[in-house]
Amino acid sequence: MTDASATASALVRATKHRLRTALRSYLTTHIAANPALRDLKSRAIASHLTAHPLFTNASSVSIFLSMNHEVNTDHLVRAALDAGKHVFVPCMVPCSSDNDGPPIPPATSTSTSISTATKTTKKRTKLVMVPLRDAQDYASLPLDKWGIPTPADPDARQPWGSNAPDRDGNGSPVDLVIVPGVAFDVANGGRCGYGRGFYDDWFARHGGQRATRCAVAFDVQVLDFDRSSWGQASGDAQEEQVQAIKRELDGKVPVEEHDVKVQWVVTESGGVMQCGL
Repeated sequence: MTDASATASALVRATKHRLRTALRSYLTTHIAANPALRDLKSRAIASHLTAHPLFTNASSVSIFLSMNHEVNTDHLVRAALDAGKHVFVPCMVPCSSDNDGPPIPPATSTSTSISTATKTTKKRTKLVMVPLRDAQDYASLPLDKWGIPTPADPDARQPWGSNAPDRDGNGSPVDLVIVPGVAFDVANGGRCGYGRGFYDDWFARHGGQRATRCAVAFDVQVLDFDRSSWGQASGDAQEEQVQAIKRELDGKVPVEEHDVKVQWVVTESGGVMQCGL
């Protein structure tokens, strides 16, 4: 990598960090702290997606299980199970080698995360997809330290059905992958995740998959949605900070070469939107 490209990449990472910080702050205050509003918006999003051919035509689907500031995907999981679909959920497992899993992300000058040196001493993990057996299995999943339902026995879970991949995605692919993220744009399919690259790595390891990549998000997380609100003064400092960074980025998520884009975005007001890519 040349000095110029390294500088450009560092600038993109720093911009992503500011974007994550602004949106996470907003979502924590306006979504996580208001469970009723979160549920109302999440049900609208689930209604849009579950009525769309993206969902109805999928025989197997991977759905992330959400934190309290994200779209509540419980409605999607239950709808998929009720429809008899093969349902997979993401789970973290130890990497098998130094070359396995996502690379350790470079630290940003503004980052408050643990240092790269500390990260290298930790047990590295990667994302895999494991099957849910049924609705009872889903309901019994223990919560991890972030309050996310997570299978405690990933190695004991085997895929089922001729269309189901193994946990690393080998074999026949899943039809639809519902991905999490902090920010998206519809024009280009840009996605800003949480900075660890787990989904980017999973898709890179299984690049031959035909799985459709679909994001579920709140309106505020889609940078180029409702541009008319960008210049409006709301009196809410967090909201105005989010609108300011949307204007600065002209509604485009900053991306790097390794960032995997999404093909569809679903929000409570926008419904199911196809990305330009």
